[in-house]
Amino acid sequence: MLKNSCYGICSLILLISGTAQAGVSTSSMPVSATILENCTVVATPLVFTPPQGGTAAVDSTSTITLACTPNADFDVALNAGANAIGGARHMKIAAGTELLPYEIYQDSAHTQIWGSNAGTNTRQGTAPTGGATFTAFGRIAADRPAVSAGTYADTVTVTVTF
Repeated sequence: MLKNSCYGICSLILLISGTAQAGVSTSSMPVSATILENCTVVATPLVFTPPQGGTAAVDSTSTITLACTPNADFDVALNAGANAIGGARHMKIAAGTELLPYEIYQDSAHTQIWGSNAGTNTRQGTAPTGGATFTAFGRIAADRPAVSAGTYADTVTVTVTF
């Protein structure tokens, strides 16, 4: 009899004491991100509309828009174009070899040529909100050479260094 009653009491004691608890361990997980500076650039066409038979200077503008990471430092350069001669910009007639000289400036007074020598004739800045917009001022000079009628074109590469 004693044997059976110990079995019942022993089972009751095991039930009251509960099951064994699992151990708990914690750790921390570092989380980080690296955001790299980035800029993209879009330029609108620079289209000149010279007056018929006129000899006055002809002006036009293009808008250069940057989309950058906020606070990115940048330098915007314009090369001399596909038809440059000795660093001077020229548009070439579509069907032939005639050239029409022109220039691109950083200012509306047409005094600061926009080029590709960083720190000398490029536009530098910081994009505090991630964007920047510039106007490129194009000019065909009044003292241009006489050229044949036709469509003249050039391609200027806009380069943003960030």
